Amino acid sequence: MMPTGRIIRIWISSDSNGKEKDPETGFLYYGARYHWPEVWTGWLSPDPMMDVYPGISPYNYCNWNPVIFVDPDGREIWLVDKDGYRQPYYIGMKTEGFNTYMSETINALNKLSTTETMGDKIKEITYSPTVSVDIIENFGETAAIVKYYEGITDQIPPKQELLFDPNLGIQNIETKEVMSPAAVLGHEVGHIINALTAPADFFRRKNTKRDDVWDNDEEYYNIHTWEYGVISEWNEMRRDGHNSLDKIGNEKYRIVTTTGSTSKSVTE
Repeated sequence: MMPTGRIIRIWISSDSNGKEKDPETGFLYYGARYHWPEVWTGWLSPDPMMDVYPGISPYNYCNWNPVIFVDPDGREIWLVDKDGYRQPYYIGMKTEGFNTYMSETINALNKLSTTETMGDKIKEITYSPTVSVDIIENFGETAAIVKYYEGITDQIPPKQELLFDPNLGIQNIETKEVMSPAAVLGHEVGHIINALTAPADFFRRKNTKRDDVWDNDEEYYNIHTWEYGVISEWNEMRRDGHNSLDKIGNEKYRIVTTTGSTSKSVTE
């Protein structure tokens, strides 16, 4: 089992406006609300910010004037637990009142958002009017799910996903040094950033075999661009390879369970 770096690619039809169609309802998902363009010009649920403008229908889009206005919701990192509960993430948000998964993921994102290496990119995604990333609760693996359009390599859908286990870290068996789950999450966020920033380059690197230590050019690029910066700031375990744990270069690493998403302490 691979704790990090398994980039899952899912293609979708390109005959859309870039928004994901919900497979159960057929509605388009815009991050905060659903839309049914064939039937209804408004939204199918109230605007989360409806209290700000009580004189306007909460089901409207841009006050019924999309020619003049746009409607960015500014909440583009969403936390999704195993029961499907969704919570938008805000930079620096508190953990009180949330379940363990939500709280640990908030802690990890808050810590990443303060790094010189990745902080600005976390903020860009969080407050982007066009990009949305779901971070989904998962047991035993943290991985980026890069969605893409069939037959198209120079653009990807603006809605992407990550699987995250907030207690999954990586340990160097010899030195006992540990990379925290937050750093592992940062690695996967790096893949999403790479794909959103330059899709063609991302897919080229992903499909280019490197060697037995670095399984492809994307892993080499991602670790050297993002992961090394984060773990240097946090003084965490540095790995010098990326591949399945039973292959050359990775046999000295193992998956461990930590006491929290930002912790390097291993539970025995």
